[in-house]
Amino acid sequence: MIKTLLFLSIVFLYAGQAFGMQGIKVLEVSSSGSSIVVDRGTLEGVREGQTGQFFYQSGKASHPKLYFIGEAEVIKAHSERSFWFFRNIENFQFLKKGKSILFARDTVVLEGRRKYKIREKKVLLPRAKSLSEYVEDRQRGMPSEMVYKENEYKKSEQIVDTESTVDYDIKQTKFLNWKKRGNPEFSENYLDEIETMFIDQNNKGVKPSAIRAAIDREIAKSTVEGAVTKVNGEKAGLEGLYRDSKPDRLTHLNTYQETMAHSKRERRISPRAREKIAREGEAWSADMEDEQLRKYFIRSGIAEEQARRKRVLSERMGHEINIKVYTDMDNSVSAEDPNNTGLGYSLNVTYEVPLRGGVDFFKSFTFEIGFEQGNTFYAVNSSTNARLKYGNFQGFLNWYWWNEPVTIKKVIGYVGMGAARGNGNLLSSELQQEYKVSTLALPIFQGGLKYRFKSGDTDDELVKIGFALGVSFSYEPTKYSILDTVPSGEDITGSITLNRFKVAFGLSAYF
Repeated sequence: MIKTLLFLSIVFLYAGQAFGMQGIKVLEVSSSGSSIVVDRGTLEGVREGQTGQFFYQSGKASHPKLYFIGEAEVIKAHSERSFWFFRNIENFQFLKKGKSILFARDTVVLEGRRKYKIREKKVLLPRAKSLSEYVEDRQRGMPSEMVYKENEYKKSEQIVDTESTVDYDIKQTKFLNWKKRGNPEFSENYLDEIETMFIDQNNKGVKPSAIRAAIDREIAKSTVEGAVTKVNGEKAGLEGLYRDSKPDRLTHLNTYQETMAHSKRERRISPRAREKIAREGEAWSADMEDEQLRKYFIRSGIAEEQARRKRVLSERMGHEINIKVYTDMDNSVSAEDPNNTGLGYSLNVTYEVPLRGGVDFFKSFTFEIGFEQGNTFYAVNSSTNARLKYGNFQGFLNWYWWNEPVTIKKVIGYVGMGAARGNGNLLSSELQQEYKVSTLALPIFQGGLKYRFKSGDTDDELVKIGFALGVSFSYEPTKYSILDTVPSGEDITGSITLNRFKVAFGLSAYF
């Protein structure tokens, strides 16, 4: 039960509700049921005078239901336990010795909030004026005794009132009165008897600390009530609560996936298996036959844990930058023109990110985006070759069929499909002018091999960057279209599609 409560508190904190609900154990319950002793004390920050709300959880951790027990205050606190007195209690039947419940301390719920600013104003009323007369003067704008010929005035232009900026949340006004002190007293300065006045301090008002405490209690109560109502209102449990939660990036789990993964890690190896290994040492499996040992490994979770340990040492998750140098494997030039007959070449820089979210299906996929700058040669007519200097943007979806994309110190094989779009300049001494050309390659098919030989995250590595070498091949059916107006008499093809076969060698860095 404690594990379930702790798991629930983790879920609430991940959800951004952040109201500090914790799982606790009831150590003692008074005969009247109005006070309890719990296993939280000053070591956990509990102090006398603090208040909190208590709840009971039923159901599974993935489908919790919370019941309000009551509101209580700390009346005594020791290092590892504290005594709580309930101001009001609704479900006392959940308060039983040894039972695990949930509670939220108001101080934890309110962490990060600023205190309310309260300004105190003291008004000393004149001797001959009552409080109601003072309020009437304030509403009028000036004391009545200063008003002369009240009804004889000329209407002036409309005055636009503006609200003044305040630096407080609550303003408290205290009204004080002059009081006469008994008999007159003789004054040496005036050589006469004078009346002695003093200020009546009986009207002390409400202390600011009491106002803040009342406001804090209401905020803490409404915050927790809202969160509990939301949890109890989810028919689909935590999955429904977080159905709208999206990963921050494609490589991050969302809140629900993270909490489920945490729960799975906690139960990966059964407690019985851990106890057996600890008790019997290295010879814990000596009395088992091969088939029995195999079943025990699988059912206890040991096999899964060993596979996980081996996997994490052979993988390095991170961002990857690829630099590739491409060369065409053939060209499409005319034999009649000895100029511009070389093989095309280019430099390609891409950013590649694994799509390892919470779904296992995507763990072998990556998304790659980048830019290519290069030159290629092709025949613009039957007897003239030209050089195209181009640049384009590219995007690919890759599938790693041989080992996963984050594997280190192993050969990785992949295939991918994508597209490229850009433009360039077409040049030839046989042409009347230089032409602007748009390029479109769709679809592009690529495949290759890569070897990540350095992880970049071990203590003995000075540069915390991993590196990889690779080779790749691509097939690019590319359409070249001239954007400029072709002069009359110019023998040139306005649009042409060429099938380019390219090979590349590259260096990758990941971090």
